[in-house]
Amino acid sequence: MLNNLKMFLFIPGLLFSVQAFAEGDDCTQLLESVRLPVDGKTYMSENTLESRVFYKIVARGTFQKEDIGSGDAQYAFNTKKNFTYTRCENQPTGIIFGVQLDAGGTSGAKVPEWGPFSAKHSYTAEIAGREKKLTLRYQDCHASLNSGSLMIDIYKCNRREPIR
Repeated sequence: MLNNLKMFLFIPGLLFSVQAFAEGDDCTQLLESVRLPVDGKTYMSENTLESRVFYKIVARGTFQKEDIGSGDAQYAFNTKKNFTYTRCENQPTGIIFGVQLDAGGTSGAKVPEWGPFSAKHSYTAEIAGREKKLTLRYQDCHASLNSGSLMIDIYKCNRREPIR
């Protein structure tokens, strides 16, 4: 049975779905694991993601965020002030930080939004392949002050349509 948490974001030529995957998940073939440094630079998967095939992307782990605490794929934790936030300088108009797939510039937007906070620091998204390698980047306004990396697992799904 599928979990009810599903969010779809449509971008021309690209589909993202952020959701919890159920036990009957058909995305069990691990294609690749990428160690993503949290330095703000763009990295690529080794494998090309086939067109018309869906992939489950799992971003997991934590790292040292600047000198204030730690971070994961979507959230930062300020241990000095004891709060959690998702935007640079904790400002409503600040750049949304976190793992960005098919990374573009630092316009403030980030795709995908990885969903609600996970105490396991593990987040899942589904993407449609576009016959190219997946680009990944940790978006942050002070990325050069971060240290460490996150793991990104890419699973190939056994279907050609998104979970509805």
